[in-house]
Amino acid sequence: MWFRYSVRESQFAAYNHCGPTTVRVHVDVRGGGSTNDYHLCVSPGRTQLPGAGPNYLNAYYIGGAGCRSGDRTGHTPH
Repeated sequence: MWFRYSVRESQFAAYNHCGPTTVRVHVDVRGGGSTNDYHLCVSPGRTQLPGAGPNYLNAYYIGGAGCRSGDRTGHTPH
């Protein structure tokens, strides 16, 4: 589940994975069409996305169970 949250005046974005294994998520970044988007391997629990929350439009599961946590690749069709 992707979500935004605020701490004082700052906004952040994160993805919370509730399953038992690592999985790959598609991260939809504002601006630039799909060229700015990327895929990220996340561990169970909350993963904060880098930078400011308003830079993100969405993040969603695309598979890849068992990937190495933190691995980031450019957007590819899925």
